[in-house]
Amino acid sequence: MVKNKIFFQKPNLELLDSIGLQSVDMHFHSCYSDCYTQIPNILKKAKKKNIGVAITDHNAIGGALKACNDNKGVMVIPGIEVSCKEGPHILLYFYNIKELEEFYIKNIKPKKNVNPYWVTKLKVSELLEKTTNYNCIRCAAHPYGYSIIASGLSKSVKRHNVNIKTLDDIDSMEVICGAMNRVLNRRAQKKALMLNKSVTGGTDGHTLFELGNVVTSSYANDVDTFLDNIAKRKNLVI
Repeated sequence: MVKNKIFFQKPNLELLDSIGLQSVDMHFHSCYSDCYTQIPNILKKAKKKNIGVAITDHNAIGGALKACNDNKGVMVIPGIEVSCKEGPHILLYFYNIKELEEFYIKNIKPKKNVNPYWVTKLKVSELLEKTTNYNCIRCAAHPYGYSIIASGLSKSVKRHNVNIKTLDDIDSMEVICGAMNRVLNRRAQKKALMLNKSVTGGTDGHTLFELGNVVTSSYANDVDTFLDNIAKRKNLVI
């Protein structure tokens, strides 16, 4: 497979499946953080589309736990989206749900604020340092953030809110985020390729309608192989 192939077009899920590619929406939220979408409904829709999903709730893992423990035959990537103190959101993808649960209990849960889904008390550098003993992929969610809020790592570095060296500790960048416009996603793509980072894509979806509109695809039959292929840059983002 050609490395770092990024397509700004609607994914043809049936075609991808027919040639043996596993497609996963790598950034999706549930009722366990900031929306009303139920896990059983997410899994039902994912199964119907024949795709996988990473439940990446804000500073929360209840949805990921439920989805992994009752996956209905859907590939579920154990994940979390951590909102750091300076603003950036970091997606963490774990190889198994037990390690995610342990990491969350030790490092995220104690650092939540009054609003548990808003920013945590963890700086980006602190969060990344705490991942060093865990087997996970650390990904900058929507690196150029929103037009007003500096919730992207690249934007925060540009504004000097975060040390530029932090970019060295990131494994991957979300180059297509469904919540961002094309201009911001193109910037993320350019930055990822410049820094020689692996790439992912996901909808950042909060409703079933969004599920699968952006996918990361790879030849993989299990979570370990899928994440390994992202790390090796043997995947597509569509």
